[in-house]
Amino acid sequence: MTAITAPRKIIFRGSVVDHSFGVKASAVVLQSALVQLIAGYAIDGKTGADSTEAGTLQTVGVALETVTGTAADGGAVVTVRSGEAKFANLTGDLVTVAEIGKVCYLADNQTVAKTSNTNVRAIAGRVTGVDSDGVWVRVGVGLAA
Repeated sequence: MTAITAPRKIIFRGSVVDHSFGVKASAVVLQSALVQLIAGYAIDGKTGADSTEAGTLQTVGVALETVTGTAADGGAVVTVRSGEAKFANLTGDLVTVAEIGKVCYLADNQTVAKTSNTNVRAIAGRVTGVDSDGVWVRVGVGLAA
């Protein structure tokens, strides 16, 4: 899969919790995209530029709205839902049923992968199920470790 550039339908199951986070200056967070925090501010989910950056990215949930950051960090706020949601499975690094209960990694703002790709992918969350059209992942503040 490739990163979304427009909102998509996101499926949640079970209980969910909504949080609000300040958006990183000039960042665009898309509705239905996985959201990460970098230095405490929300950005659209991504793979890290390197292992150092990937280690600083915290996946916190799924954006419920599209928000564009202002000129200052935190000048805009995005609502993010944490809980169990379904994401695309990365071809070539597929999450399988053997990974249920383990962490998976963020390949882009809608796709998860089995491995960290030599530590450039941040943790997305914990795998709770795998089926033919995606991976169920529990995402949210403090849920991945």
